[in-house]
Amino acid sequence: MCRNAAFFGPHPIDLMVGKRLRLRRLQLSMLQSELAVKLGVSPQQVQKYEAGTNRISCGTLSEMADALDCSITFFFSKNNDLNTEVTVTENWDPGHATDGYRLLSAFGKIEKTKRKKLVALVEGMVSVSL
Repeated sequence: MCRNAAFFGPHPIDLMVGKRLRLRRLQLSMLQSELAVKLGVSPQQVQKYEAGTNRISCGTLSEMADALDCSITFFFSKNNDLNTEVTVTENWDPGHATDGYRLLSAFGKIEKTKRKKLVALVEGMVSVSL
């Protein structure tokens, strides 16, 4: 069965890849315009990739992985830890960007067992669970 995007909207995998693209870009404190220059596309195109409204070709996805210093498999990982990070980027408040960028950058460098403890601590500090 073939999906018709005009009737169903973006494919769920395109949405997932877009969210992971945004996550990685934010982890690196990189602007959409900076990534656009590295890829040779417009910032609006990067925005459409992140929203999942424009599909990313295999070649472009490979270039993105290089530009974002990650494996191409990062965009397809089923790792449950990433789901929390993706939720954080979806609820991103631009007013907290500087502290948030620093936190995301540092968080990625923490040992996995310590990350889980840190997440539990932070979730305990807020009234709404992520």
